[in-house]
Amino acid sequence: MHPTFILEKPMPNEASLLPCGQVTK
Repeated sequence: MHPTFILEKPMPNEASLLPCGQVTK
């Protein structure tokens, strides 16, 4: 799970695993 993937597709499931700070970005 790379940070770029989350930035490209901010999914609720992925966001839940990552901290709020990462999700905000």
